[in-house]
Amino acid sequence: MSITLGEAQVREISDVQEESGYESRSEAVRDLVDKGLAYDEVEAERDELRRELRSLADRLDEMDDIARYARRRQLLADAPIWRRIRWRITGAPDDVYVG
Repeated sequence: MSITLGEAQVREISDVQEESGYESRSEAVRDLVDKGLAYDEVEAERDELRRELRSLADRLDEMDDIARYARRRQLLADAPIWRRIRWRITGAPDDVYVG
């Protein structure tokens, strides 16, 4: 395989070679390609983890809603009969309303 690079790219590769101690520019290019491929894999994994995190956050929100509903149901069930009758007539306060 052969590739054509511009002058600026050749200078950059030469600088990388000298700074990193590669024996040749080809070795420097191979290492840079490997790092680029590894970076792509890390990005793909990061994106997948973000999707999973979003999904978990959505599930947590749903569970919070269910827990809130259950607490309200319990408050209504534990309320004395006179209070439940009053709530039927006037409407339950928002903190115990079960819709």
